Amino acid sequence: METFLHAVASVTIILLLTATGYFCAVKGWMTVQVKTFISRYLMTVGIPVMLIYGMQNNLTRADVLAKRRVCCSSRCSSSRAAL
Repeated sequence: METFLHAVASVTIILLLTATGYFCAVKGWMTVQVKTFISRYLMTVGIPVMLIYGMQNNLTRADVLAKRRVCCSSRCSSSRAAL
C-alpha cells in the first residue's frame, strides 16, 4: 500500500507542475524563450539529478548485487553451453 501511495504522490506532483505550466502559458506569462529554457533545463539538469537521487534513495548494495548475479548467471550458463 505504501508503494501505491508513493506512486500516486509522484503522479500528483507531475500533474500539478504540468497544470501550473499550462496556466502560465495561457495567461501569457511565459514567452517562447522561457519555455525553451525550462525545457532544456529540465532535460539537462532536472531529470538527471532526480535519477541520481532516486538511485541513491531507492537502491541498496544488496539489490544491485542480486540483479548482477541473476544477469551474470544467465550469461555464464549460456556461454558454457556454447563451449
